Amino acid sequence: MFYYSKHKVDNLTISAVGESVIHQIASAIKQESWLSAFLNIAWTAGPVTFLAIYGGHYLGYGNPPQVENVIYFTGYTMIAGLIAIVVRIGKQAFYTPRVQEAEWQLLTVIDQLFDLYFGARNTYIKSYPPEEQPLVGAWWILRNGAASEDLLEEATFDITQDDVIARTMKRIESYRKQGIYCLIEKEYQAISDRLDQKLAHLQNNFPGIAELVNQRLQGKAPSLREGLKRPIGFLERSLTAANQESLDTMTFNDSLGIFTLTIELLSGRVILLLDPVFKGRNDLKKVKEAFDSLLSDFQLNRRMRNSRIYGLIAQLNRSDNQVTHSVLGITRSQLEQLLITTLQSYLTSTTHASPKKIKKRYDDIIRFNKRLNSLHKNLLKVEQQYHKLWSSYGQDLKLVSPDKKRLKHPALILKEKTIFLSDKDKVSLAKDITTLLQDFLESKHTSPLKALLNYQSNYQQLDLSDYKQLSIELVNLLDHYLNISEPEEQIAIENSFEANLGGIEVGLAATSKAGLAALLVEEVQQARTQTAHCLVKRLIAYFNITLDDDIIDYLVRNYQADEEYLRSLEHKPEEDLPLGTISMLQQDLLSLPTWDKLKQRYSC
Repeated sequence: MFYYSKHKVDNLTISAVGESVIHQIASAIKQESWLSAFLNIAWTAGPVTFLAIYGGHYLGYGNPPQVENVIYFTGYTMIAGLIAIVVRIGKQAFYTPRVQEAEWQLLTVIDQLFDLYFGARNTYIKSYPPEEQPLVGAWWILRNGAASEDLLEEATFDITQDDVIARTMKRIESYRKQGIYCLIEKEYQAISDRLDQKLAHLQNNFPGIAELVNQRLQGKAPSLREGLKRPIGFLERSLTAANQESLDTMTFNDSLGIFTLTIELLSGRVILLLDPVFKGRNDLKKVKEAFDSLLSDFQLNRRMRNSRIYGLIAQLNRSDNQVTHSVLGITRSQLEQLLITTLQSYLTSTTHASPKKIKKRYDDIIRFNKRLNSLHKNLLKVEQQYHKLWSSYGQDLKLVSPDKKRLKHPALILKEKTIFLSDKDKVSLAKDITTLLQDFLESKHTSPLKALLNYQSNYQQLDLSDYKQLSIELVNLLDHYLNISEPEEQIAIENSFEANLGGIEVGLAATSKAGLAALLVEEVQQARTQTAHCLVKRLIAYFNITLDDDIIDYLVRNYQADEEYLRSLEHKPEEDLPLGTISMLQQDLLSLPTWDKLKQRYSC
């Protein structure tokens, strides 16, 4: 098991781990020694060719080959070998710079995501009243499993304003690291009454902080293996905010959760996914998968189109001599008119700033809009097929274990899968995040990112809405690569344990951050029980299925599920199947003219 401590792990070692992880992801080719390659060709063209020709000729004709044949085959092998060396040189010259660029980009993106996380957390704490800021800041220290005894003492004092309790926390943490739990219990009992009095005022406004202090004083520290609980529903709220273009539907903790999830996935995180698969009716299985896939694609394309519309409006608002058109508080139905109005103002101005770039961004919006129209038509067809098949075969649906071979009726079987980014996807995602941050920095008229995060600089600082908007854009990117908006993926991620990255500090080198993140992510265990509980509860609510003894035993045996909890989940046959209709998505289809038609209509 990996435990992080400044006294146990040298930063140079961690940095080396980071360099190794980044290189492993980014490498598309393998460097070879040119001397080794030349000797390999020489060996093939010389002794190997001679022995092959001589032996083959002897076996076939009973006599040695003529000198001309030996010269011919040797020359052929030499020429072919030289061509292979030239091709290899070209390959190295072409691919090596790309590998190095990918390494730098991936390392930079992980470093920037940590900077964003630290900056967002700082902004969040600053949003509290001055008297509460030390209290909220102390919470992050207490949930850090790598925090030193001195840091825990200071954090405890900030929360309780009690020297005795603070010093006790320091001693208890020392005992915990040495496994002396009998002394921990003695220390805790000695201050329990005093602690109850101090924490009483926190129970109403900060119950989470009060509970965490109490846990730490009992010697229960956050474990790297168990990780941390993710914000409940953070992904659902973030996706809702992205779908509704409303930042108010998500909390700031949700943004921090998205930053952390992105770092985890880039660092190699693998999350357990339980996928309910239809068995017994292949046609029902196919149409359900097609419906879910189309609906997910529609929602993702809608978010990406609308995000680009907001971005183009914001860019046009920054143009010289341009009337400002605010997107604050607008509804989705007003989005199309605001875009056209903003473009009209831009095209009728005497000077056009960056016309090629504006056209390119608008054409991108048109492309997404056409894609949405096509997806909507397909959704209408698939939804009709889905309803027809469900009305015929869906009423007898049951959840059964994979061990059951013979099925009398259509059934759902849980199939284990994993959510992760391949090395190729990590490199591609890093490029997309780089582009996202470049566009964001351009909107803020500054570079690099650290200038926005440094509160001692003269640049305009990021506010809470900026961090929320960035996290929504990251959600869209993750959904593109991993389909995280689909119900099973969402359940798996939200119920997984979050890697405890608290031991990673602001001042660490980028390679050290990457190395620590990779090690900490690898340490987190899978949340098998929580994932199974949540998925089964949703399946019962969505499909109105019942749980028999066979599937309950299977879940208890394989996922350590709580039998009493599973039996408490009630089947309600009177409820109709909540199959979502996509007719409401009609309002998301915009009628946008081409760029040429806009110019004809509004140009001076």
